[in-house]
Amino acid sequence: MTAVEVPSKAMASSLADEHDVILKRICGLANQYVAAGEPPGLTEFIRAFYGDMSTQDLADRRVEDLAGAARSLWRSAASRTAHSVSVRLYNPQPSLDGWSSPHTILEVVCDDMPFIVDSITMALDRRRCTVELSVHPIVTVVRDSAGHLQGVAAPGPTSATPPSPELGQLANDGQRIVLRVQ
Repeated sequence: MTAVEVPSKAMASSLADEHDVILKRICGLANQYVAAGEPPGLTEFIRAFYGDMSTQDLADRRVEDLAGAARSLWRSAASRTAHSVSVRLYNPQPSLDGWSSPHTILEVVCDDMPFIVDSITMALDRRRCTVELSVHPIVTVVRDSAGHLQGVAAPGPTSATPPSPELGQLANDGQRIVLRVQ
């Protein structure tokens, strides 16, 4: 039997406060770069997207990169018809994406599906890709009849899960990952 250290109420409160401070910084920075015509709700999305991420994982990354990653996924989710899947695999570069990462990013925007995160992780594992971090909350969004994002809603039957694994960076030497999401 191993001993588990349980944080004191003061420590837990301190971690929660630090988590909230980091989220406020991410939201503030991301909102500085919102372009005209982008869907509303970026702050709510960031809070839902990073809400369950550990304080340590947040603190280990640059606020600029966390804001850029969330904003990039929000933009990827901007237009999608029901029951379709949007996949983006890229090495973020400041000149192109407005943020950077030492990792390759896989963005997946889809309806909530059983085992989607496990399926993606297994597909990456079969191709010997190292998943450095996986952020995969269920975020319920509102879309108009054309599939354009209108904002974040309360959880419900129209939930969409955006798994967004960070992978060990893939070289640009023709290495490819092909994922089939059904």
